[in-house]
Amino acid sequence: LSTFFTTNYIWRDIVTAYSAIQASASYAYGNTGFALNFWSSYGTKGKSNDLEISTTISYTKSFGKLLNAYVGWVYYLAPILESTEGYVYDTNFSESFLGINSSVFLQPSIALFRDNNNAFYSNISLTKNISFRGQTIAAVNTSLGYRFNHEVNAENGWRDLNMSLYIPLRTKEMTIVFVS
Repeated sequence: LSTFFTTNYIWRDIVTAYSAIQASASYAYGNTGFALNFWSSYGTKGKSNDLEISTTISYTKSFGKLLNAYVGWVYYLAPILESTEGYVYDTNFSESFLGINSSVFLQPSIALFRDNNNAFYSNISLTKNISFRGQTIAAVNTSLGYRFNHEVNAENGWRDLNMSLYIPLRTKEMTIVFVS
């Protein structure tokens, strides 16, 4: 379980200019590699179209301790998403994805998404965990997305350069993660 608050929700270069409360719940089915995730975002400006929900089903296969490959399917339910430029997007769609990631230095990851309208989105990321006495005390992440064959009021090209700092606070029963 996780919760997150953002002051400017951006989804694949669609700037919504509203703050949002986001929540997520994930379940991994033992050590099978199968996982299920439910994610939601509720815009705090109070309009009914600010609710977004997605459901993801995925499978991850490890190849040794250094490499993972994953595939999955996600369904987005957000009938209307309005950008700051005034465009209205029908984001009620599904997409399949595949990717690889590694646990070597900077934990590189690359993923490719294809939606049901044949638009593609890729994402590459690097993450550096900072540990102290065997516990992760922070993680720094940067990611960059690329969109192509996208037909909805958006240009193809590099998008979504993100940098994040994760700081977990642990108690005996839960972990609270701060993200900036």
